[in-house]
Amino acid sequence: MASVREFRESLLDEEVLFQVVALGQSVYIWIGNDERRMDALAVGVPPAPSAARQIPSGSTLFATSADGASQGLATRLTRRFGRAVFVSLNLRDDPDIRLFAEKHAVEALKALGPPDGANGATNGVEPATVADTRAAAAPL
Repeated sequence: MASVREFRESLLDEEVLFQVVALGQSVYIWIGNDERRMDALAVGVPPAPSAARQIPSGSTLFATSADGASQGLATRLTRRFGRAVFVSLNLRDDPDIRLFAEKHAVEALKALGPPDGANGATNGVEPATVADTRAAAAPL
């Protein structure tokens, strides 16, 4: 069953909007502002449980620029939560704003809990620690 959560957070004078859609084993996250545009869509996919390297794959499905921020965030969230994550990050290229957005995306995914039917399983991927995610996040 799909669940949708929409919320907004403020950093100084900037409003950041979030839409989080949980779809069984995967999640779609749109992050943007009042312009409500979609400049990119990327996905992070956990490795197969039998894979020798336990590193998620990431791919940009479409983008209007070569920024790569959506793909980076999708891959980091997949590594951390062990589930497929689709991300559309539509914010200006500002490290503070993007880090702020990532923090709130992580909180939203934590609130979702494990994927439907996963019983706490993470597809054989050991979720990353907070320190792992911070190291992978710099720079956005």
